[in-house]
Amino acid sequence: MKPNHNKNIEKRLYKWITDLLNKYIKLNLVPMAEFTQKQHLTLLVLAALDNTSAEAIARDKHCLPSADTVLGAIKKPGWRDIKRGFDKVLNVTLLQLRKQHMLWGSVRLAIDFHDDRYYGKKG
Repeated sequence: MKPNHNKNIEKRLYKWITDLLNKYIKLNLVPMAEFTQKQHLTLLVLAALDNTSAEAIARDKHCLPSADTVLGAIKKPGWRDIKRGFDKVLNVTLLQLRKQHMLWGSVRLAIDFHDDRYYGKKG
């Protein structure tokens, strides 16, 4: 029973993250694109949550665009636009956590883009 409960939580989390990204990040796809923006973002979210490559997700999920297609789509908007979208997603997420009394006071947040783990002292 527990694994099924975890799957439900995973599905809700993946849907929530995808919806937030879809709301705040615009990929500027061509009007007649084969796949929607949400399908492009879904590929990225699934890869992130599964800790695997976009190629592996695209290979398993035939209703999603290829990894190369998604890469092309995320290169179109400027990096500042993408960053602005992620900043909005982060703000919405933190606000939601505060409303649910899961987070209070000031918070230090670090995003590490390296594979090497670092357990240093707080700065």
